[in-house]
Amino acid sequence: MVTTRSSRLRLNITSAEMVANSEDLLKDILLRLPIKTLIKFKIVSKPWLSLISSPHFGLSYTHFLQNSHFLKPQQALFLDVVYKKLPSKFMFLRLNPELKRLPLFDFIHARNVRILQSCYGLILCVSQSNNGSSYFLCNPITKKFKKFSFPITRGVTIGNRGRFFHHVGVNLAFDPFKSPYYKIISIWQDIFFRNDPKASRCFMHFIDIYSSETDSWSVLKIKFTWSQEMNFDRAVLFNGAIHWDSSYRRSLYFDPYNECLKQMPMPTIDSTWVRYLGESGGHLHIVAANGFSFFEFKIFEMGEDYSNWFLKYKLNLDAKMYVLAPKDTVRNFLLSCAVQSDEEKGDSLLAIFPGGFAISYNLADGTVKRLRCSNIQNYGPDFETFRACCRYFETLACV
Repeated sequence: MVTTRSSRLRLNITSAEMVANSEDLLKDILLRLPIKTLIKFKIVSKPWLSLISSPHFGLSYTHFLQNSHFLKPQQALFLDVVYKKLPSKFMFLRLNPELKRLPLFDFIHARNVRILQSCYGLILCVSQSNNGSSYFLCNPITKKFKKFSFPITRGVTIGNRGRFFHHVGVNLAFDPFKSPYYKIISIWQDIFFRNDPKASRCFMHFIDIYSSETDSWSVLKIKFTWSQEMNFDRAVLFNGAIHWDSSYRRSLYFDPYNECLKQMPMPTIDSTWVRYLGESGGHLHIVAANGFSFFEFKIFEMGEDYSNWFLKYKLNLDAKMYVLAPKDTVRNFLLSCAVQSDEEKGDSLLAIFPGGFAISYNLADGTVKRLRCSNIQNYGPDFETFRACCRYFETLACV
């Protein structure tokens, strides 16, 4: 049998049509492509746009990367700065040398924007103005975002008691290994001022929960009293629960999926030390730095049963830092720090200092290497306060 050019062409067209008409086969092929290629392929056709944009495809894509060991959640860390005007370049600490650049931060029309939290590629941002605060959830890769409108604030006066409602925190819960949908946690604090000025204040807290699955809020879903100070504006998602830091002996964590609030112990850390609560390598960590030298660190890790924290590492980097740090670097100020876990290389301490200087200290073998920071020169006197940092992660997740 002689195969002509026209018959070969018909065969190729038939094969292409078979792929295009079989969603399962097409999905299997698309899962193996880089994420930036998938975004470009959205313009091929409406069926392709619908498939790639669906929450379930984004979930399948993350699972495929995880199962294929291609998942690289620690590519970079967003630096906690104020983006006074957008568009702008993201300010970040590069962890993966293969990462050349990040997308432009050009898809929100707002000023004075900060990144509060990141969960598997979605970032929670706040924009502050004279009119108050606006909160956005963004996907830097797809350049999609959603602005949130919160339920109406409750009344301000009851009987002869003054009453003040204060918005103390907005958090994000998104875990693609549990669900393709996310939740927004809004925490309000209700302060009762008693008639007796000598009497202590009474704190009541309320949690409202937004679900992307239903696109609706559940108002006053959780109520609880708490008399100690809590950093509700900074949260860490770990094992599907929101964890908050507290300098007191106990703190709280909240499971938004099961709507369960629990207490957890906190390590004893001197009040002069700065601290960072984070998650890495399947463990919850607290990194504490001496507020006088900033080169003395303690790293605590939470036990699996939440019964206590144990001191995993204690180190002093004074000698190493005075050799590594450039002469014009401010050597007595720490901007941010975190723990990075690697299955092959072990845990590393990441520390960021003024002047574009950052290091990675391997806690297993004691080796130190300098890291490249993007736009960190924009850190100035306004940012000379210890701040958290958030992970950059590429995802197709919908907002």
